Amino acid sequence: MLKSGIIWKMAWNHLRRQKLHTALSVVGGSVGVTLIIAAVVFYQSFDYSGKLWVNAHFGPIEWELVPADGNPSLTGEQVRQIVGHPGSQTAGIAYLPVVKYSATAINPGTLGQAGEAAERMTVLGLDFASASAFDPGLEGFREAAPRDGQAVVSEPAARLLGLVPGDALGIMDVRNEVVYFQVAAIVEERGITGYRDGSLSSGTILLNERVARQLAGLPDGEYSSVFATKPANPNYVSG
Repeated sequence: MLKSGIIWKMAWNHLRRQKLHTALSVVGGSVGVTLIIAAVVFYQSFDYSGKLWVNAHFGPIEWELVPADGNPSLTGEQVRQIVGHPGSQTAGIAYLPVVKYSATAINPGTLGQAGEAAERMTVLGLDFASASAFDPGLEGFREAAPRDGQAVVSEPAARLLGLVPGDALGIMDVRNEVVYFQVAAIVEERGITGYRDGSLSSGTILLNERVARQLAGLPDGEYSSVFATKPANPNYVSG
């Protein structure tokens, strides 16, 4: 039927007689198509930006296990129970105990120059050998973990404080005393190196866990929380 010339001629004559309706239909259809395309592009851009943000600030971290009942930390025994839980190996879940707290960081500056200070820096204390197995982004620190007097600083934190590798960095401990470190490296935010303890955090500073524990005022062997990754076992189904 659509192949008939008469049908097409009748349709064309109708369009010519109803020019206003035809124009409105074309404009309306064009606007509709434009809105649909814009919605798809916006959704894809938003989804992509969201994934970039999650990768930058969480990476492999799927969950964070925190102390219950208002306790400030997890004991060594509690951490061992979490990590050694019988279901963890079956599920393929990996854990990383961490020391963390929010602190004010200071660039003391050089002689004759004023320094910079930034509040709400997320300080993470790690066992870097374990952390590099948990987060491939830290692989470079497996054999070159920061020493007691060294710190690894995220790029946003370094920009905010005006730091470069080799600079001095002061971190205020829980007693409001400033402890000084040397900046060992400045790293891109990617996973643990970009982890933020709250939306108001200005940046991330990584230390070895023993020093971070001293700054945070935690007893030996205790941790602030435990990071966990999603199951590596494809046959495991979370229910």
